[in-house]
Amino acid sequence: MATVRLRPARASVLSGVSSFKPVQPPTGPLDASIENGKGETLALSHWRGKPLVVHFWATWCGPCLTELPQLDAFVAAHADVVTVVPVAIGSGTGAQVQAFYAKHGVKTLPVYTGKAQPVADALKLDDLGLPMSIILDAEGRLIARADNGLTWQAPGMAEGLARILKGN
Repeated sequence: MATVRLRPARASVLSGVSSFKPVQPPTGPLDASIENGKGETLALSHWRGKPLVVHFWATWCGPCLTELPQLDAFVAAHADVVTVVPVAIGSGTGAQVQAFYAKHGVKTLPVYTGKAQPVADALKLDDLGLPMSIILDAEGRLIARADNGLTWQAPGMAEGLARILKGN
């Protein structure tokens, strides 16, 4: 696969659940190795059997900084509805991301880190614009993606994601 292009999203305009575009047919199953906050490697298949939203962001990405507090509040309020795995790309170690969270008041999000090229290769992405969110179904297949920031507090966001995750 060609070298992945890593870039911040062109626009910082955030939008709701309608930003997720279906991937037809679903791609996969896909898997990527990431590290948790303790530096332990795990694969996205760790969550197999449960649909999830994987959110890619970076500490150096301006639009990501706008979105991160909303994502933190969303996860705090809706962890029972949607599983979100936030992966900091090219942002250092788990300890560095944890320090970033503390500096920016992020209290709920778990720490996961990844490197752009291996993650993009595993997920078969040529372009990893940040922020980016993808939805994997319970079998690990890519079923939808949003290539810009999202308004996580938008009306109907949790319900809309729940519908997508259930395949409706």
